[in-house]
Amino acid sequence: MASSNQGTTDKNTNLPISKVKFLMKSAPNPGAISNEALLIATHSAEMFLEKIITEVYEKSDKSKSKKITYQDLARSINENEVYEFLGDIAPLKVNAIEAKEIYARSQETPEQTD
Repeated sequence: MASSNQGTTDKNTNLPISKVKFLMKSAPNPGAISNEALLIATHSAEMFLEKIITEVYEKSDKSKSKKITYQDLARSINENEVYEFLGDIAPLKVNAIEAKEIYARSQETPEQTD
């Protein structure tokens, strides 16, 4: 007899399979998702999170705090080409003065030379 938890948890996963399935179903035209594909996607997500968090922790300034901050994560994402696809999700925080300077530089047009 099947367990009532089947499809929502797995003894070998840490992420809830039901949440991964929800994310997969949110993609445009996902079609049917087999249990095997769902399990592979769940394990892949866990491995990805473990890798990025380990890298961020190793690069973080542990002298200030033993916890990973948003700034640690954003810096690691923006410095590593592998995580470039996450850049819009986790941009580096800047203060108002820095934002104003960045905006001013983006509005400058190079002088035309003929």
